[in-house]
Amino acid sequence: MTARLRWIRLDGDGPADGPTAACELVVLGPGLAPGDWEEARRRWPRAWLATEGPQAPGPPPAREQVEAALAGAPLAAALADEHGELAWGNAALLRMFGCASVAALVGGGGMVAPAAAGVEAPDLGNRARRVDGSSMVVQVQTWPVLDRGQPMLAVVLRDATDERRARDELARGALYHRALVANALDSITIVDADGLVLYQSPASRALLGFPPEELVGLPLRLAFAEDRLRARRVLAEVGAAPGRSGRLVYRTFDAQGRLHWMEGLISNHLDNPLVGGLVLNSRDVTEKRALERGLREADRLRVAGLLGATVAHDMNNMIAVVHHGLEALEGRPSPDQEVAARLVIMREALARTSELTRRLMAIGGRGGGAAERVDLGRAVRGLRGLLETILRKGQALEVDVAEGEHPVQVQVQELEQVVVNLVVNARDALTARGRIAVRVQRRPGGPYPRVALVVEDDGAGMDETTRARIFEPFFTTKDPGQGTGLGMVVVETFVREAGGEIEIRSAPGRGTAVELLLPIAVPQDEPSPWTA
Repeated sequence: MTARLRWIRLDGDGPADGPTAACELVVLGPGLAPGDWEEARRRWPRAWLATEGPQAPGPPPAREQVEAALAGAPLAAALADEHGELAWGNAALLRMFGCASVAALVGGGGMVAPAAAGVEAPDLGNRARRVDGSSMVVQVQTWPVLDRGQPMLAVVLRDATDERRARDELARGALYHRALVANALDSITIVDADGLVLYQSPASRALLGFPPEELVGLPLRLAFAEDRLRARRVLAEVGAAPGRSGRLVYRTFDAQGRLHWMEGLISNHLDNPLVGGLVLNSRDVTEKRALERGLREADRLRVAGLLGATVAHDMNNMIAVVHHGLEALEGRPSPDQEVAARLVIMREALARTSELTRRLMAIGGRGGGAAERVDLGRAVRGLRGLLETILRKGQALEVDVAEGEHPVQVQVQELEQVVVNLVVNARDALTARGRIAVRVQRRPGGPYPRVALVVEDDGAGMDETTRARIFEPFFTTKDPGQGTGLGMVVVETFVREAGGEIEIRSAPGRGTAVELLLPIAVPQDEPSPWTA
């Protein structure tokens, strides 16, 4: 059987004369556009695609010269006449395909075809199969050859498997890194030396609400002039030398106009052709800064609380002396009217001073007295008479305690102070007339059963801004001289030390309800008295 290689040559003017079906080799001549490769693969899906090699001026080389030059060459080569008959193949060709002879390359009158359809990159050629079934990537070039004046075709094949594998790995790596960037929680921005955005990762949408394409071509979004000056200085320092990096902290506004603190590391990749810019990796540190600020504020308040508690402790000792002195004076028989009036004024001033002292000691965690098991309902009932004296004319008090025992582990004096503080706040929130309800209820829901102390009023209520600041020390909505801003701090300290929680429900015009959820106090040697 004659070995044949059916082939066709394409150039800018279209295919030359020759078969149009069942071709094993399609030679793509000069002048073809990249789309012609795809068209050739579509038309001949099982054929080899080959480029036409560069030709020297003058007539093509003779067959004898080509065979002599390619016989011991490492590149696989074959010669076919104008009718497609395979006239010669070198040893490298046989080794490439694992054949013993040129004839073994041909089956049924045709050369072994590529293993899979589909266009490979033109510079890497075709995917082919060896005789043993293994695959490889082959790049093919052809040259015209003369055999005693008759045209022939020299076909040179190069195994590009390793090259293709390296390119595939590079492409996979590029896809991997692209996926990392696309799914990174941090914002990745590439800017030029002037700070104009060349690339913005998709994280900008989640962090700031801006689609990345809206930021490309614009300067970095910096909120204030000082941020821009700082960024300009950092960009200049980092951009001065390849590989240099620096830290940039800046503020920016999101799409809703909210301010964000951003912290980033910027590095110089201007000399990298794949990047060509300064890479800024930024993360939103707004919550982190707020937490750090809160911790610093907590430390400051703790020191202030300890100092206040120390002062209050000394004041308490002096108050005790004055208190005993007043009792001695009040115990004398029939003081005159003027002295009695002055004693009343002194007693009221002493009571106010004692109250302020207890508040300071509570803030400092030195309220005095150990926590004990107290029936919350009984304690609240016992305070009813005192609470009624706090109200103004036209204001009504309702005390509602659910049946049963409501044991909590608290300091009695602190409990009484907390109830008084909440009722005073409710009183001040009312107009000339209004209602205050103090309730003790069971709360079986949630992760743990609790006892709830609720103080509710139908007063003016609070907006969201006021509600957010209610536990800030010295924050008050009362007129100057009417409040210290420490009442709710005392309440929060009391609830926290009791292991409880606070819930506040309020809205403008709908009153306020402060609910203290305290854990049930159960002696270790008794079963829980709680029943849902």
